[in-house]
Order: sequence, then structure tokens, then C-alpha cells
Amino acid sequence: MTAGVDRQYAAAGRQIARGESLPPFGIEWRRARRGTLRFMPHTLHFEEWEIPYESVRRAELISPADNPFLGGMSVLRLSTDDALYEFSIRLGFARPEFPFIVERIREPVVQRGIKIAIYVTIFALIFGLLLWRRFLGW
Repeated sequence: MTAGVDRQYAAAGRQIARGESLPPFGIEWRRARRGTLRFMPHTLHFEEWEIPYESVRRAELISPADNPFLGGMSVLRLSTDDALYEFSIRLGFARPEFPFIVERIREPVVQRGIKIAIYVTIFALIFGLLLWRRFLGW
């Protein structure tokens, strides 16, 4: 590792305006910056952003609750007096330690209504296939 760096992760990052709300997982990440998130002794570095640890007012680590295919992907959301930052990082299955207090949140990736529609569609396809085989002798 680089001198003075405690930990670093490949990450995507975005700065969000106050009052703006984006889902933590989704297609909106395609326009996020790519870079290396570095935990320095007193600041967090990502590209040209430097966030002093003492300026972090709220920190959340959001992990997917219902998608095993995202394996270890999490969103670190930091709120300061100036801005709201989000970093998509792959932590694996380790329990990382952060230099500030982090609230851990499990959030579903897929909306409940969409899940129900997917299950009903799968059921209808299977049922239709069984009827097709039964009555048309496939």
C-alpha cells in the first residue's frame, strides 16, 4: 500500500446535492466517478475529494438484503455539513472497521411489487408449460 494509507478500495463515487435522493443500488451508478477510495490517517480521499473524518456527521453502510449476486457490494454513504457522498465498494464478506461510527443498513435491491410480478410471471410460464404438455402431448 501507499505510505500513510490505512486501507484502500476500488470504488465508484458520487456527490449528491442536499435534498436529492437516489437509490443506493441501481442504474444511476453508471455516471458515477471511478477511482480509489483511500482511508488516510485523518481523511478519506477519493479522486480530488478530501473528507476529514471529524466532518462526517452521519455514516451509513448499506448492503443488499435480497440479492446474493451482488456478493459483498455495499454503499458507504457519508453526510457532512457541505454535501452527501456515496461510495460503491466491494467489501467482500469481511466486517471492515471505519474511523467513524457507521450505521449498518440492509436494504432490498428489488421493489416488492416487482418481485411479486416476477414470481407471478414465472408461475404462469410453468403452469402454461404443464398445460401445454398435458393437453397437446408435447
